[in-house]
Amino acid sequence: HSVRDGLLVAQEPAESFFNWAEDSTTPSTCRHVGGVTAYWVGDHGLINWYAPGDFVVTDLTVVEATIGSSAILMYPPANVVGQTIPTARYSNVAFAGYWNGQSCRSTEHVWKCKKSLLDSKPWCEFFHRGHNQQAMGVTGLGETLFTSSEFGGKKTKGEQKFRWTEMDSFSTVGGQVIVNGAHFANFDGNDGCGLKNVAVHQNPYSNDTFHHHQFSQVSWSNIRNGGEVYMRTMYGNTHHPADDFTETWYLDYDNFKYGAYWPDSPNHQLLIDVDGTFTGTGRRSSIVASQTLTRNDQFSTYGYNGRNFRNLGPMRAGCVESERTRSWNAVQCDSTVEWLSVIIDNLSEDRLTRRPGPVVMCKGDGMIDVNGWPLCQGGQVQYASGPVMKGKAGRAILERMTRYWFHAENNGNLTLAFRGQPPENMRFYLQDHEYLNVGSNAGVTLNLRYHGLNSQLRVGVYVNGVRQRPVVGYGYPHEQSPPRTWPASTDPAGTHYHDKYVNSEEYTRIGNQGVQRNVLSFVLRPGSVVDLRQEPIVQVTATLSMPLDEFFNNKDTFAAAMANVLGIDASRMKFVEIVPGSTRRRQSSTTKLGMEIEQDPNAAAQARSRGSLHSTNDLSTVNSRLSSLGNSVGTFEVSNVQTTLHTVDVETPAINVAQDHDYILLNVTMSAGVTFTDSNVATAVAAFIVSSYGTTVSPQNATADADVAVGNVFTDASNYTRFTISFAYEEDLASSNHAVATVADSIATPTRFLPAGYNVVGYTIVRAGATTTTSSGATTSAPGTTAAPGGNASTTAAPGVPTLPVTLPPTAGPNATVPSAPQEDDGVFGSSSGTTFIVAVVVGLVLVVGVT
Repeated sequence: HSVRDGLLVAQEPAESFFNWAEDSTTPSTCRHVGGVTAYWVGDHGLINWYAPGDFVVTDLTVVEATIGSSAILMYPPANVVGQTIPTARYSNVAFAGYWNGQSCRSTEHVWKCKKSLLDSKPWCEFFHRGHNQQAMGVTGLGETLFTSSEFGGKKTKGEQKFRWTEMDSFSTVGGQVIVNGAHFANFDGNDGCGLKNVAVHQNPYSNDTFHHHQFSQVSWSNIRNGGEVYMRTMYGNTHHPADDFTETWYLDYDNFKYGAYWPDSPNHQLLIDVDGTFTGTGRRSSIVASQTLTRNDQFSTYGYNGRNFRNLGPMRAGCVESERTRSWNAVQCDSTVEWLSVIIDNLSEDRLTRRPGPVVMCKGDGMIDVNGWPLCQGGQVQYASGPVMKGKAGRAILERMTRYWFHAENNGNLTLAFRGQPPENMRFYLQDHEYLNVGSNAGVTLNLRYHGLNSQLRVGVYVNGVRQRPVVGYGYPHEQSPPRTWPASTDPAGTHYHDKYVNSEEYTRIGNQGVQRNVLSFVLRPGSVVDLRQEPIVQVTATLSMPLDEFFNNKDTFAAAMANVLGIDASRMKFVEIVPGSTRRRQSSTTKLGMEIEQDPNAAAQARSRGSLHSTNDLSTVNSRLSSLGNSVGTFEVSNVQTTLHTVDVETPAINVAQDHDYILLNVTMSAGVTFTDSNVATAVAAFIVSSYGTTVSPQNATADADVAVGNVFTDASNYTRFTISFAYEEDLASSNHAVATVADSIATPTRFLPAGYNVVGYTIVRAGATTTTSSGATTSAPGTTAAPGGNASTTAAPGVPTLPVTLPPTAGPNATVPSAPQEDDGVFGSSSGTTFIVAVVVGLVLVVGVT
């Protein structure tokens, strides 16, 4: 008691000179903490700081702590894509906001936003301590976060440099918090000091996702004014204008400054009350933060304009809003609403650089309005933007993974709509069904419309790595011969139907994608992973010297003859169009055909196992044979044969580097047997910098791989690889830019700083605010050789929607000082010390560098 943190659970809490106890021998599969009592605690009663593996807490009692319990759990990347779900379990725990008879703690003892190297302070002040918001006093059980080292994320350095509640790595796919047996006492949502105290609350610095949290066997005493829970959400005016003329509203996705950076976690909070003891209903219930998921409004009510979230319609069936729920800033739903989690992983080559979101999920069949917006006929609209940048290198090059989390109602038929072009390679999970006890009845059907580049391709559906036979039609399922049914949520995982209907006449006449449905409907079930991969096809049109009715009697014979000529299996061919060859149907003596030919399924499976969409397949040969086809296919006379090979096309991503960061853009080819690896480049560059600066020049003389930001990697179809090199020293932008200059000085001899086998064919040196120096070879066929200084983060918009650059705020100068030894710190939420830092920070919305 009377300490800053009651119990810290960590394997390596900080750097060695802080003299924290470390235990590298502890097994990393699970940690069990029990029999702990903490009271009069400045910050945390119990804090788990990046300890590896699952977490079990039993027999814990915490009284009067700013945060009773909080945890950030670390998992290796191998667990990220598997079906083993990271878990934290709390049982027989008790939290009291303050002592019996105590009206409040203190008007001075509140959550204060503190600075660190990561520096979530601007986000904290922007969101958690924003305009006229009631200050938080004490909380009981805090949100548990699940993270991994995926995409370079790693455990951060711990206090003093980071706060115990700050997470600087990406969230895992899944995660479950199971609370069974908890007592909460003396939490007043509006106490005598004017503070808000709640039993359960979100992590103040977690922006990107809110994993599954479920409660059972909960008891209460002396809870007032909504002291059970509070969900801080993002709706309304931020009171932080983008400039002197532009108001900023939360979830305004067209805002030029913040539109690409709205975090997801606040509006995705959802608590499951398994037995009704949390809500006091006596039956299963849920507490939902989202105001749109719980409404029947169609998407057009809100669009992508944050101002429209003031126009909320009536509640959906099963959900209610009351004085009590308004004190929670949430909506309560009953047992008829069965929530599951849908997670979407973008596995495309440009997943770290292109933002296909925001992504919308709602109740509907995948259809769109004339402006390209999803219709969402049944309402219940959700938005997801994906994570913000993580890690100092990620912030320097503006790279962030694109993973999306949604809540879906069990057995729902749902629209999934990407505002930008959908990724060409995606993985889908359905999780968090266990509490429902519905067994084999858990499932959802998603309806995804493809548009933009690659939209004409075939979509391969894989279930647990096994390719499914494509089911494609050019009309509704019941219009097919024989008739088909729509994929149902209780069908096996991966059951699908791709409606590629096109009204050719209207499409040609007005070019409106509204007459091209192109909707893939597919089923997700628990325990199975579904991958969607766009795959190449050959499209063929031809005219047959045969009346339409006669052709229908010989269609299968023609298909067999064509397959024989092409040397393929007839099952790979699909008739797209069979119409009279002239507008006078009864008088036409010809038939016009349209066909699609997919790649060999074995070639597709091999490409998937290699992780490539650019498969080596026989379609080039098929296309060549079609192009040289004569006037006959077997006994059939053909003419006007036209053929097109459509391959998976990944556009060259824009160059994204944070404003005021110098960088070098390189284009290379690889020698035989050498594969481009960004980690190998970082290692080679770091070694070069260390050797160049000697022992006295800091921080360059201690450059580690993590200080080198290798990003914007893209390899084109000709096997030219483009990438950037910059630096991300945590405390010194000037030193980062100086290191770039050192590499630039050796640009003529790249073997000094690049691994063996990397052959430079062009480069561009970009100095912020200075003239760009380009080599004579920079305009070769290597991709993407032009770049401009500054930090313009690109977002991709749907057809007809302009792409909006998001200009990031300017960074501060390199004049601040950093103490060489640890300074005294009075706690995360105490009063501010006089320590001065310059830091690269992510505030959930924008990338800034600040000095306090």
